[in-house]
Amino acid sequence: DELGLPRIEKMLKKHPDLQLCGKDLVHPIHAGHMVMALLIADQLGITGPVADVTIPVSGKVQSRFAAISGLQTAPDRVQFRYEPERLAVDLSIKIYHVEIFKNLETIYPFHEKMNRETLRVTGLEAGQYHVKADGSLLGTFDAAELADGIDLAKLKTPNQARSIQAMQSAWAFYNASSKPRGLVQCRLLIASGKYGTPDPKDHQAVGEALDKWLVDHKPDWPYRKYYTTVVNNYKKNAPQEAAMEADLIRAGKKLQEDARPVSYTVTIEKAR
Repeated sequence: DELGLPRIEKMLKKHPDLQLCGKDLVHPIHAGHMVMALLIADQLGITGPVADVTIPVSGKVQSRFAAISGLQTAPDRVQFRYEPERLAVDLSIKIYHVEIFKNLETIYPFHEKMNRETLRVTGLEAGQYHVKADGSLLGTFDAAELADGIDLAKLKTPNQARSIQAMQSAWAFYNASSKPRGLVQCRLLIASGKYGTPDPKDHQAVGEALDKWLVDHKPDWPYRKYYTTVVNNYKKNAPQEAAMEADLIRAGKKLQEDARPVSYTVTIEKAR
């Protein structure tokens, strides 16, 4: 359909080894969620670079999604303050020692379509140039390479480390949300009113209604074991709901903070 679901089905058939979904082939896991989000972004027309900046030694700066300030130029040296609006993603991130996006590029050109952070510097005299971020060497490139454009997303800029922290914070937010989501799930199970209308904050009453709901499902019901665990987890976790909500708010604020890119000074000077 318009959101690319047939493409998801084709990907599952073509790449069963990439584990886009769980064993039930219904619920996406890490890479699967990313692919679905990217296909939707495609349809909405919101793909694009992290940043695209061109700095002539003499002339007007052209910049998308990044602010350039304090620019100083010379035929053999350029320096400026770089402030990107977006944060490039480091796909090498590991969660529990697993590269969760290891094979994403096999099925979707994520970097080219959404993660490129291009910096071009034109008009430099011929030669090799050191590129530094806040004084730390990112790499050495010749003038022709700089004129064509280097990809900051692939260099060890201050924001590369920040992107890894942001991904870890996103995982922490997901984990912090799992138990509160379980409470909401259980309250929805009894939302019909068939088992009474207990106050959602009356954990014992909700638990008793859930027990009645379980009784209505025969022991041979395929999902009986799963929902028994869901109900038991509700009874265990509900008394700590306020603390869990506080943890979730803290995790959300941390994620918002870590997902903001930082600005830094870029220095490009001829190697002597």
